[in-house]
Amino acid sequence: MGKFENVPELRGTEDYYEWRRQTEQLLLGEGVYNHVSQGTNPFNYVDYALMMPEPVLLGLPTAEERELIKSWLKDDGAAKSIIMRKISSTVLTLIPDNISITACEIWTILANHYDRADVSLQFSIKARIASFQMKGASNTEKYIAAHTHANEKLARMEVKPTETEAIYALLRGLPKSGLWPMIRKTILVLFYKWVRARKGPFLF
Repeated sequence: MGKFENVPELRGTEDYYEWRRQTEQLLLGEGVYNHVSQGTNPFNYVDYALMMPEPVLLGLPTAEERELIKSWLKDDGAAKSIIMRKISSTVLTLIPDNISITACEIWTILANHYDRADVSLQFSIKARIASFQMKGASNTEKYIAAHTHANEKLARMEVKPTETEAIYALLRGLPKSGLWPMIRKTILVLFYKWVRARKGPFLF
């Protein structure tokens, strides 16, 4: 599996955001993310979209222009290979069987089908956040990463939790044994004061 081992197979809306996140990292790592990006600022080297070069005289490219076009097509092929490596056979039917289709066109097709604010998915992610439980100090990094990952999914749907909601969710899932209840109570008192100072909503 190698570099693709962290990329889930794209089956539909439910795993699109994780698939896109991991696939974007691969595209960035291979230096071909610009083949699917939409940026228009040439000084933004990460997000600036690269279009296929066109010869000054259509139909009469110079040797240098031909090399630039061939180089672009090679990189675009690499981007397509990364995108299509981990998608299910059902999702694959969405992609036209056309060798000339670009990576950006494939990326856009998938986004149009799956990158949407699915209400049922939002509730599912929020329910998952509410169920997160930290097992102990050794589980801290994994616990915080799970919250961060889930909140990023909601942010992509433009329903990112507020700072207060995110912090409270973290506190709510702290362990309920040992010294943790006392630690949780102390943090909650500080959190309550912080919320009151900010005049934000009190959630509990």
